[in-house]
Amino acid sequence: MYIVESSNPILEIYTRILFSAAHSYRDKHKSPEENRGKYGKYSRIHGHNYEVILGLRGPIDMKSGMMINFFEVEQILKEKIISILDISHLEEDIPWFREHLPTTENISLFVYHQLKRAFPPSVILVSVEVRETPDLGAKISNE
Repeated sequence: MYIVESSNPILEIYTRILFSAAHSYRDKHKSPEENRGKYGKYSRIHGHNYEVILGLRGPIDMKSGMMINFFEVEQILKEKIISILDISHLEEDIPWFREHLPTTENISLFVYHQLKRAFPPSVILVSVEVRETPDLGAKISNE
């Protein structure tokens, strides 16, 4: 016989999404030559298949067996992230990136701010990790 306590333990779950976007590193106050000197080949428009891994923390509902319904998470991610970032040219299509260089760090920050109040009050967004490649990424932790 298995014993399951009726208390509400806190747990952390994660989910992963993918989106494709183009960007370039360019300082609008510098010439193309200066940007090439500062950012090299990354001053040209190029794209990535980004991977985003989110960590969510909260109590498990013993009745439903869930902290949050993954269908609900999926809908939030489609509305707040995928519909905005997927198949976009970041600095052309998203006003925030016109003023903020679309680095992996800033993309992580953008995703974090898009999602930090998107979940029910009992669910806390504890981390956002954005990977540009398998070897390059940035992670924001809310701990």
